[in-house]
Amino acid sequence: MTLSVVLITYNHAESIRQTLESIFMQKTNFRFELIIANDHSTDNTDEVIQNILSETPSNIEVKYCNHEQNKGVNNNFIWAIKQCKGKYLAFCEGDDYWTTSDKLQTQVDFMEANTDYAMCFHKVEDEKQRVVENIENREYKDSEIFNNFLVQLAGVVCKNDFSEEDFKILESKDIHFIDLVFFLILANKGKVRGLSQKMSFYRYEQNSITNNKKSINFYIKQLNHLRFLSKIFNGKYAVYNKNRIKLQAYKIFRYYVMKGNIQAIKYLRIYLKR
Repeated sequence: MTLSVVLITYNHAESIRQTLESIFMQKTNFRFELIIANDHSTDNTDEVIQNILSETPSNIEVKYCNHEQNKGVNNNFIWAIKQCKGKYLAFCEGDDYWTTSDKLQTQVDFMEANTDYAMCFHKVEDEKQRVVENIENREYKDSEIFNNFLVQLAGVVCKNDFSEEDFKILESKDIHFIDLVFFLILANKGKVRGLSQKMSFYRYEQNSITNNKKSINFYIKQLNHLRFLSKIFNGKYAVYNKNRIKLQAYKIFRYYVMKGNIQAIKYLRIYLKR
């Protein structure tokens, strides 16, 4: 199998049809599989999916799972990747969609012609018609991906070559934003290429991690995430994270001071650590 498309979804009844239609419209010279992982949606996402599956083109093999229990975003993402048989992976979450019919062919052609690359990604537009990041046609370093949050999952095609150690990293409970960790794993396996074409659309869901109202639990999770990033890959990203960790620790310290909570001491120590 040349390619597997990973579609994770939870309560996307209003948008999942457009997502699937954008996958079904792909024009490729290869067959590909579509892995749909419905994380026990509580709306009628399952019904919408079931209704549109009859429209699946003949060059796409669909594997659909509606989980009996909610796994959570990260675990659902990992589960879906482990089901994939394709040489390459592409991604389209249930609230995003692709905007050109040659997206998959364009990216697979690049990967086939450039075997030293582990991943390529392209420009993504959001619902306000803004380009999320201005991606150039060039190689990107892992430090750029780490520091600038350049990559949107809907714009990625990558090699499907993950070890048990890779999954061990992804399964860490300290990960808050799994996308970035996933991209860093790939960037440490091979080169990463940016493509200037705009071929996907990204929605800001009200209940998404990146759009949630910030609470103290959010900042604690973010701090744990940053400290985890500083440890993986032999600590190569620690130098970029020092000030970020201090900032998060200080925010949490101030919160607990205002509450008169002894937990403030713990975060003061993290803030003062060199």
